[in-house]
Amino acid sequence: MQRLRRICKYSLFGVWIYVIYRILLDTLDFHVERRLQLYVESELMIAFSQIPKVLYPVISFVAQCDIIINRILVSGGMSFVIVVYVFVNLLMNVKFEKWDTDMAECVERSRLDKAFPLALRVGELRTRHAKLCEVVQRLDGIFCSLAFVWHTSIVVSACMEATTMIQMTKRRFELFRFLGSMVNTCYVCFSLFLITGSAALLCEAHSSSRHVVNAIHIADQGYTSRALVHEVRFILSQMSQRVEMTAWRFYKLDRSAILQTFGACVTYVSLVIQSAEDILD
Repeated sequence: MQRLRRICKYSLFGVWIYVIYRILLDTLDFHVERRLQLYVESELMIAFSQIPKVLYPVISFVAQCDIIINRILVSGGMSFVIVVYVFVNLLMNVKFEKWDTDMAECVERSRLDKAFPLALRVGELRTRHAKLCEVVQRLDGIFCSLAFVWHTSIVVSACMEATTMIQMTKRRFELFRFLGSMVNTCYVCFSLFLITGSAALLCEAHSSSRHVVNAIHIADQGYTSRALVHEVRFILSQMSQRVEMTAWRFYKLDRSAILQTFGACVTYVSLVIQSAEDILD
């Protein structure tokens, strides 16, 4: 749990660093590239020639506030939800690891102490395992739509950043816009591994102690308790059920989902690059 707390603390710290960095980049890009006219005409939908020069500082201040609020609410908010999702997955994974440790300790104690009430203890662990599996299914019901939206936004963001890069190579190069695109690309890749990786660990956690339970089931240790046999069979049946995190129930968020999403990014980005080059040429 201490390690999990440190991960959560450093993740939140990283979110604030990312948000502040994007605010600085957007601010520098706004002033260095002189995007005041673009902001007035695109965001305020007012002809720039109708704005008196005395209002330029006021509009610049409004634009700066818009940049800060947008980055905190959009970039910061989305990053915070991702951190919560990853933290919940890792927390449940820790719970299953604790269950694995307790099950292994029960088996070891039963070998050393023949009077150890193994059937009673295995029954308690079976109930705890069932509750953990139920929590995972509820979490999937809460986050499955968000996971699908995240994966979709990752593919869309990769295509948008590829288009931005092509525009800067074919037209005028803009340093701060280029740095922003590079940061967004790294952010997208990192988010993909965090979201899908933490979910993949949780998908594998509920059956990670199958070998320990099988050892109880097939061991010739003179077990005469029918209750123990039933409890072990119940645990094995629970481990055979589909307890997983999904992306809107379309596909399972296991290790292969990382490669699938990355492959989709590469496919669509290549199509965008070909189309964008033809249009710009």
